[in-house]
Amino acid sequence: MSTLEAPDADRHQLFNEYDAQNFRQTSSYLGMTYSEQLLIVEITSLEDGEDQVKKSLLVETNHNLVAAGVVAADDAFVMITETGRAKVSLGGAEPQGPRLEPVG
Repeated sequence: MSTLEAPDADRHQLFNEYDAQNFRQTSSYLGMTYSEQLLIVEITSLEDGEDQVKKSLLVETNHNLVAAGVVAADDAFVMITETGRAKVSLGGAEPQGPRLEPVG
């Protein structure tokens, strides 16, 4: 996560594991071969930043997972989902964009 230069405290993680009965995948696609150890990493961030930083984050994440022996390169599926500040509330029911005055 060093690529994003995000503070350590600005991190929330969810982990889900599925058995074969509840997860279906193809064994190969686009010249890649997948094992039963497929790992999907979804990183959610705010809509800002440069595309090159996002591309670097994808490469860094895949590289780190493979280097740590977690998965093979083809088994690391990494995606970045972006959302606007007005669509995020980190508490207090307040959107993270500019503060708005109550209506009415």
